[in-house]
Amino acid sequence: MKIGLRAGHSKNCRGANGLRDEWESMNIFYGEVARVLEEYGHTVINCNSSASSVNAELAEGANKANNSGVDLFISLHMNSFNGSAHGTEALTWGETSRANVYARRMCENFARLGFYNRGLKYQPNFYEMRHVNAPNIIFETCFCDSKKDIDIWSPLPWDILARAVANAIDPNIPLKKEEIKKKYQVRVYTFTEKEDAEKASKEINNLGYYNSIEEI
Repeated sequence: MKIGLRAGHSKNCRGANGLRDEWESMNIFYGEVARVLEEYGHTVINCNSSASSVNAELAEGANKANNSGVDLFISLHMNSFNGSAHGTEALTWGETSRANVYARRMCENFARLGFYNRGLKYQPNFYEMRHVNAPNIIFETCFCDSKKDIDIWSPLPWDILARAVANAIDPNIPLKKEEIKKKYQVRVYTFTEKEDAEKASKEINNLGYYNSIEEI
């Protein structure tokens, strides 16, 4: 899948600020989400902007997505509301949006991490909803001015947070990185006589362990 991805706002138009700076956090988050998606074979189109006004950065992101013909567009954000609200939510165009299935899974995955699930909200008049051709999502990960949310957000590894988004897009991506289990080899002894090696091999076989004799 070709995915248009952006860290909401820009370094010159930074968005919300509270216990965390939205742009700084989402800029890191963008990189982590992109990395995981690309690891599993998806193409990520960088739809970030360095514009200094809201209208300009929205337009730049939408144009990059449309010019690249993305299949899905996602704008990553942190919400804020004078410290009195908390939780995760996703904004889409409306009830018939093809983005809803992905948006719903994003909220569910973040709820599994401990965030309150505020669910889907429809915003057909938002700029990206009107100007991005592909199904699109504004994902409000949490409230940057909520102590409750930041207490959940801060200890979580970036990889876990990123996989919560990536898995919502592609359920084949595991929510936790698969550990590569180490293997250990037992070497018994080096014999000078083949008969002694064969005797030891037979004894090991009797214990139920496969083994082989190699000439060195």
